[in-house]
Amino acid sequence: MTKKLLLLIACAIMSWSAMLADEVTINGIKYSAYTGAYGSAHVIGCEPGVKNLVIPAEITYQGQTLSVISIGHSAFANNTELISATIPGSVSSVTTCAFMNCTSLKKVTILDGIWSIGSGCFQGCTSLEEVSMTNSVTTLGRSVFSSCTSLKSIVLSNSIEKIESFAFYECSALTHVEWPSSLKEIENNAFGYCKAFKQITNLPTSLRKINYSAFSFSGVRILYLPEGITELGYAFVGCNDLKVISLPSTLTTLSGFYGCKGLADIECRMTTPIRPDSDFDADVYYHAQLYVPRGCVGAYKNEAGWDRFIGITDDYSPFPLSDVNGDKVTDVSDANRTINMILGRSTDKHHRDDVNRDGTIDVTDLNEVTNAILGK
Repeated sequence: MTKKLLLLIACAIMSWSAMLADEVTINGIKYSAYTGAYGSAHVIGCEPGVKNLVIPAEITYQGQTLSVISIGHSAFANNTELISATIPGSVSSVTTCAFMNCTSLKKVTILDGIWSIGSGCFQGCTSLEEVSMTNSVTTLGRSVFSSCTSLKSIVLSNSIEKIESFAFYECSALTHVEWPSSLKEIENNAFGYCKAFKQITNLPTSLRKINYSAFSFSGVRILYLPEGITELGYAFVGCNDLKVISLPSTLTTLSGFYGCKGLADIECRMTTPIRPDSDFDADVYYHAQLYVPRGCVGAYKNEAGWDRFIGITDDYSPFPLSDVNGDKVTDVSDANRTINMILGRSTDKHHRDDVNRDGTIDVTDLNEVTNAILGK
């Protein structure tokens, strides 16, 4: 009985609050406006015809200045007219699904002061190409940019510590992420099916955990995990294009790379190997090269999960990939070797001559070597 009474009181309070709000439209934007001592305005949508949405930090209504403090749940969802949106810092939190399925939306500017972008906020914005955010953003919700199939690059706020589940799921054009320097965890399926994602070599040293299927079925070909990571789940399941991986010495949990049939180079930087929680694909044990720290070949041959590798060596590291001649530096001699390979002047071919591991030795490999020499 007490619970029912409390529920009735709560419903009455919400109904009373709703009656106090006036719905008002200013410059094409619709608000719920609350006047009085604690007046505020809440965005609830816009009129037809609005294409370039600029939400103000405050509005004037009935002679009172009201701060615009929120965007309502699904306020602009399924709006196919919006092309751009600018959200002011007075809106500290953008609620869930606010711009979901705005299929014409190309550019979003998130101004300083906003700390949270809700779950599914931009999910299904298939034309979205440019997202600008400041370091005030600390939280990106689940599926926030899921299925944004035109998004190629994004610079994330340096205040973000966790990338939530499905945040960039099926962002099929995504090739580059500027990772937060404070990042500690990447959640399940965060970058699943990101088919254009080819290299992951710039993850921050703050990162500690990469969860199940975080990059599953993505197009990643080259993976370098920095020191500091302790837990690696089944994060790369089904990454058929994955060729080169380097694992840090700090790992305490290592789940498998199941479905990564094309692995050619596996570097383990652990002097004391930990046992993988699951196996690699059977063929990988026969055709992949396992690189271990100096003097640690015996330890790996005696550790279950690693002892099945036919090729184990401690005299060469696959990184940097631009070191095609294996002398542990990248210089003009590597460029010359690549040029000779391209022109067919040399038959002394090694799989590391394919710098970007795309299956061919061509000018793209030479570009990789040249950029490394120039420090790009």
